[in-house]
Amino acid sequence: MKKFLVGIALLLLIFSPVLAQEAGTQLPKLQGITVQNANQIEQIGILGRDTSNDKNLSDDEIIIAVASSYISDFVFSFDASKLAWISGNDIYITDFDTGKTILLPSAAYETVRLAFSPDNQFLGSTNGDTVQLWDVNQGLELKKTDTGIYGVSPSSLNFSADGKQLIGTAGNKAYSWDTSEESPSQIELKNRDFADDIILGSTRDTIFTEYLNKTVKLWNIETGENTFSFDADVRLVIESPNKQTIFVVNNDGGGQLWGLEDHTYHVLAQIPKMDTVISSAAFNLDASLLAMMTEDGMVYLWDTATEQVISSFKTGHTNYVMKVEFSPDSNVLATSSQDGTVRLWGVPAN
Repeated sequence: MKKFLVGIALLLLIFSPVLAQEAGTQLPKLQGITVQNANQIEQIGILGRDTSNDKNLSDDEIIIAVASSYISDFVFSFDASKLAWISGNDIYITDFDTGKTILLPSAAYETVRLAFSPDNQFLGSTNGDTVQLWDVNQGLELKKTDTGIYGVSPSSLNFSADGKQLIGTAGNKAYSWDTSEESPSQIELKNRDFADDIILGSTRDTIFTEYLNKTVKLWNIETGENTFSFDADVRLVIESPNKQTIFVVNNDGGGQLWGLEDHTYHVLAQIPKMDTVISSAAFNLDASLLAMMTEDGMVYLWDTATEQVISSFKTGHTNYVMKVEFSPDSNVLATSSQDGTVRLWGVPAN
C-alpha cells in the first residue's frame, strides 16, 4: 500500500504544473500604446534568461527570470492578463495580475507554436506532429492527438472564433481539430495547385498561401474557397485584429499595406525598405499602428494614417529576433529572441 501511494505521488508530481516563480514583479499601470504616445514607449519587464550572457536577469523591471533556452513563440491571452511562452522545450504561463509563472508538464518535444482560446480558458500547443490542449487555470494537459503531418515544423496555430476547434498549418498542409473529437481532419482548399501553392500561415478563419513566389492567396477555412488573390513576392503576411488591413512583407525588404473595401483588397501604402530585413510585424487593436521588427533588433512604429515611421527603438536583444506582438488591449508590445528573453514594452500611466 505504501509503494502504491508513493507511485501516485510521483505521478502527480510529474503531471502537475510547476510553480516556476511564486510572485515576480507585476506590470506597472499602463496607457494603451497609440499614435500620440508611441515615442514614450519604454521597457517594462523581461521574461526568460539572456543565454548569450549566460546569466539570470535580476533588476527591478523583471517580471520573472527562468533559466532555460531560446524563445520559439509567445502569445497573449485575449483578455491580456496572461502570456504563454516557449523557452527551449518548456511552456510557461505568466499571469500579469499576480506575477506568478507556471511551467506546464509534459509538453511535446520541440513545441514551437501556441494559441489561446477566445475565452482564455484553454491553450493549444504543437510541434507539428502532435497538438496538445491545456487547461490554463489548472495548468494541466486535457488531451493530445497526432496532426497527421509529420517531420515538418508548424507555421501557425489558432483557435476558431467559437473556441471549439484548433486550426494548424505545417509544411504544405492544414488541419482542423474539433477538440471534442479524438483526431483532426485535413482542411481541403478548393482548386488549389498543391505542388506550387505554399502555405504561409493562418488566422482564425483565413489561410494564406503563396503561388510560385508571385501570388498571395487568401482562403476561407470554413468553405475552402479562395476569397482573394494579389501579386506579391512575399516572406510574411500579417492581418490586423479588425481584419480590415493586411501587411505584406516582400522578399526584397519592403512591403505594402492592403485595405479591405467593398469586399476586395486595395493597396493603401507602400512601405520602404528598412536598414535590415523585417523579421516580424504586428498591428495594434485598431490598426492605427504597425510595429515592424527588423533582424538587427530594431522596432519601427508606422502610423498607418500618415504613412510614416513615428517612433523607433532598439530592443536590446543579443541574438536573432523572433517575434513582435501587441497585447489584445494594445497596452503591451512584446518582442522575443533566440537570446532567451521576451521583452515587454509599454507607456506607463502618469
